[in-house]
Amino acid sequence: MRREVRLPSRFSARTLALLCGAVVLLTAGPALAQTRGSVWDGVFTAEQAARGKASFAANCAVCHGADLNGVNRPPLKGELFLNHWLEGSLDALFTHVKAMPPGRANLGDGPYVDLLAFLLEANAFPAGARELNAEAIPNIQVQGQHGPASVPNFALVDVVGCLTRGPRDTPHEKWTLTNGSEPARTRSPIQPSEPEMTAARAKPLGSQTFQLLDVEFFSGAFHPETHLGHKVNAKGFLIRAGADVRINVTWVEMLAPDCGR
Repeated sequence: MRREVRLPSRFSARTLALLCGAVVLLTAGPALAQTRGSVWDGVFTAEQAARGKASFAANCAVCHGADLNGVNRPPLKGELFLNHWLEGSLDALFTHVKAMPPGRANLGDGPYVDLLAFLLEANAFPAGARELNAEAIPNIQVQGQHGPASVPNFALVDVVGCLTRGPRDTPHEKWTLTNGSEPARTRSPIQPSEPEMTAARAKPLGSQTFQLLDVEFFSGAFHPETHLGHKVNAKGFLIRAGADVRINVTWVEMLAPDCGR
């Protein structure tokens, strides 16, 4: 039986602002945190990137600019661009590339892989001896030159943990997630799919603590008082402010009626 997906009925103004800022780059499908190759391993060839550059000039430059700095679109190179894809699978970026150009004929996997190679080259990732192919892309991680790191601030993340009351009965401190897992990238801010739920149930608890913002606003169907002490899956925007770590919630889903450690 197909599981019905519930859409959030209401968001706070802060959450809506974060969603609007991210929506132009969001793609479906979670980023998996596992050992894999990285974009620093020479995963494409210079010839492939050259083909991608020619395809970009013919199909993409009118909107994104010949220099990739954007005409009427966000930039496709530099820190702002990379921060959206760091600590996630290259497959998320490939999915986004394949959705372009909107409203026009699909170019086919080969040209899209070439376009991806061009974007990697434009963002200073090294070329190698073997061409990139679509089958290899899900096993390649986008990360900084010095290896894996924590997901960037304001990234849309996915965590599991124990729902508890916060230190004060205020909107910003009323609900806390304790024994939280390491935040992982996600590309979907709404109700988790069945595969996501299965992965979340299997994910072990961790040692992190997050203040949860807007738990009472993301959906009229979720009542946090009824889930105290439960293991939950929380999605939202990660906000780090010194030692204070918050998640501006876009979805919370109960995973288990207890939080056995």
